[in-house]
Amino acid sequence: MKNREKSEQKNQQPLAKGQSFLARRRRFCDLRRFHRRRSHARIVMRQRGKRLPCLLPFGQRYLDNKIQFVHVDDMARLIAHVLRREPEAQRLTVLNVAGQGVPLDFSRCIDMAHARLLRVPGKAAMRGVLRFLWKRGISAIPPEALPYMTGEYIMNTDRLRKFLGADYGQVIRYSVADAFADCFTTSESAVAQSAAT
Repeated sequence: MKNREKSEQKNQQPLAKGQSFLARRRRFCDLRRFHRRRSHARIVMRQRGKRLPCLLPFGQRYLDNKIQFVHVDDMARLIAHVLRREPEAQRLTVLNVAGQGVPLDFSRCIDMAHARLLRVPGKAAMRGVLRFLWKRGISAIPPEALPYMTGEYIMNTDRLRKFLGADYGQVIRYSVADAFADCFTTSESAVAQSAAT
């Protein structure tokens, strides 16, 4: 009993000046090692050319959900355009950004990615699988992303079109489908494509 009380008193005492830095440093190093271990599993899978299957709950509605993408080059051109543009009277402009064209549904994304689809009994089972893969460092998708994976999130980009005006086609060059498909090109073909433009 006395030992427990002594250890509790010891834990309640403020850390000495040098100890707090060392304690924080030790915790930081532990976190770095933890994240290195987690990312190692993903790196090994990529090196072997393996990918995790796409997880979705049973039901056609999850395959019919729509999603939009924007290409990183389009985003960079948009930021450059905004920085070159004359400042407006209003201080804040909020824009939804997506590629040109219609959104893709999840079934089309799975086909384009040549991914294997693994169906699970429901959202609770999917959350459990995501948590398992996340904790072991196998997947980069946290379980908190479940609503985004099982819902439909479509943005209205009319304000972006109005903001860019005649420059819209020059700034946003990729369609939603092309932006998504570009994720699966090899680095060599991406370098050749960017050198050509």
